[in-house]
Amino acid sequence: MSQKHLSDFDEALCRRLYQSRKEANLSLKDLEDLTGISRSTLQRYESGVSTKITSSKLQIIAKALNVTPAYLMGWESKELPLKSYSSLLPLLDELDCTLQYNEETEQFSLIYNDFPVPITPEQINELKNLMLSFLDYQLYTFLNPTTE
Repeated sequence: MSQKHLSDFDEALCRRLYQSRKEANLSLKDLEDLTGISRSTLQRYESGVSTKITSSKLQIIAKALNVTPAYLMGWESKELPLKSYSSLLPLLDELDCTLQYNEETEQFSLIYNDFPVPITPEQINELKNLMLSFLDYQLYTFLNPTTE
């Protein structure tokens, strides 16, 4: 990292940029070729010398690395993008539950009665599908009442 003190947010961004590039097995030159952003600029982003990335550049980099901009920013998990479970959040809220993502550990917790319970991305998807299936069934029975 650079000599200046980076916020936790900036450090996470730098770390995720670097890790995502390495996981994609790309050199800085490869990423430059894919994005049109100079190698030196990309290196400054990864090292923390410059963390002022425009949203358009962040989108270009994320696309080249096959991740979302929100993942690079530390707002969502690589395994479970926010859009795949955002419909679940209002339902959990109605039950006084929250879903939290810890960017540092890259793990989710379901907070129920002020008690955090670890939950995997697969379990979150399963919970979402169960809730949607239940709502779909209830909606069907409401719209198609049986006459007895």
